[in-house]
Amino acid sequence: MLLVAPRPPPLGGISVWTEAVLAGDAARRFEVTSFDTAPRDDAARPSDRRPRLARALRAPRLALAFRRRVRAERPALVHVATSYHWALLRDAAFVRAARAAGARVVLHLHGGDFPEMMDAAPPLLRRVGDDALAHAHRVVAITRDTEGWLAQRIGRGRVRYLPNFLPLSPPERTGSTAAAEGSGPTRMRVLFVGAVIEAKGVRELLAAAGDLPELALELVGPPDPAFVEAVGPELRALGARVRLRGAVAHEDMAAVYAGADVFALPSHREGFPLSLVEALAAGLPVVASAVGAIPEIVRDGEEGLLVPARDAAALAAALRKLAHDPALRRALAERGRARALGELGPEAGARGLVALWEEALQP
Repeated sequence: MLLVAPRPPPLGGISVWTEAVLAGDAARRFEVTSFDTAPRDDAARPSDRRPRLARALRAPRLALAFRRRVRAERPALVHVATSYHWALLRDAAFVRAARAAGARVVLHLHGGDFPEMMDAAPPLLRRVGDDALAHAHRVVAITRDTEGWLAQRIGRGRVRYLPNFLPLSPPERTGSTAAAEGSGPTRMRVLFVGAVIEAKGVRELLAAAGDLPELALELVGPPDPAFVEAVGPELRALGARVRLRGAVAHEDMAAVYAGADVFALPSHREGFPLSLVEALAAGLPVVASAVGAIPEIVRDGEEGLLVPARDAAALAAALRKLAHDPALRRALAERGRARALGELGPEAGARGLVALWEEALQP
């Protein structure tokens, strides 16, 4: 089995998933090799989705290398993890080359807004996307909305829903005592993990924190310099109550989660955010926007509180509720941790992947 997917660096949602697959039970059940599609150009612009020259020039070289690889190895199954958008042009070539080499093909759509992307894409990209969907033996969706859209477009028989997963080693909770017990002047520590960009809802999070002096906010992830400059007044107004920490090595993230009281992810759009699963496993109650696969990870009122995207007032209200209700925080955290380590955990994810591969190999 040949897994076509990005590997670190840089560290992102798909590359984290790739490493989990290669280290998990699925790779022990199958003879798995990998073909790395990670970009090697400057990755310091997390909000820029436009095609980049360095990546465009690298794509034909990757396609040729992949064609040689499948011809030499003749894998029985090729699993292509695509981030779609402009990468779909390259990944569609992988699907075609794998089919030409006689392999069965799984096309894995990592992202929550594939239907919207296809509807808004230029005609060429739509044709390429439809061609890739047509030539895959199985197409994997990570959200139920995308699963339904695919079923209408290509028929339900080749479509499968498979949540993402990652290795989980939940730390002991060390969040602020005052936040945990609801007493004293210590502020509730709210953690955000992701690219510090507009689309992640950071502007709304800063606005909500500005309305809640009982909160302290930590932003962990690669910042977009232009966006940080644009929200400079909000950052300066919050002063010491906000910390723009930048990217943190994945092996150090357990301590970051352990030091927080609440996790916030008010994104405008999402796929299947693995940081959310990590936060649940770390015992953090969650406030997040109801986009992408988030409602499938966090059930409103069960593991966290869900709010509309781009709604700073609703976000502030949810955070205020948690700040003043320690019993609710504890209940959400306990249910979230059990869900993350159970049905969203790596063992369940690997079982689903093994079943998918076994099925895809059937004629």
